[in-house]
Amino acid sequence: MTLLKNKIYIIFIVIISTIFLSSCGYKKINQLNKQLIHIQKVEIVGDNRIGFNLKNSLLMNSTSNSANKVNIKINISKKKTIKEKDSTNKISKYNMKLDVFLEISDLDQNKIVTRNFKKEREINVSTSHSGTVQNEKKAIENLTDLLAEDISNYLNLYYRN
Repeated sequence: MTLLKNKIYIIFIVIISTIFLSSCGYKKINQLNKQLIHIQKVEIVGDNRIGFNLKNSLLMNSTSNSANKVNIKINISKKKTIKEKDSTNKISKYNMKLDVFLEISDLDQNKIVTRNFKKEREINVSTSHSGTVQNEKKAIENLTDLLAEDISNYLNLYYRN
């Protein structure tokens, strides 16, 4: 008898919890809405490889039937500095820093919005030069992906309000 009451009680709790959680109005804040902006032109200053990847990521969030028409200028600077040396004075770690200065020109409102984005990552020096170059490429690729995500989130939040 108590086993049956426990099962009914558990089923009742699951049903009530489902009802309350499904109607709470929760909505992800960074939910991509592809109808927010239409990027008409992207101008890249600086590293072209990084700029090309950023441009492609931003254009994926753009749609032609959006109300907000914008031009974007991306100024990219890449800086590689020595982070650590070992006891024999050989470099063991580098620090890769990407700075992106974003300038958004809203064509409908004749308004210009600027924003800086910065990301950095540590690069381990490999025993071979090609390994170090490979590590650097991976770090730049990861930093570019993080920057693209940050810029997309910024644009999404800016034009949502």
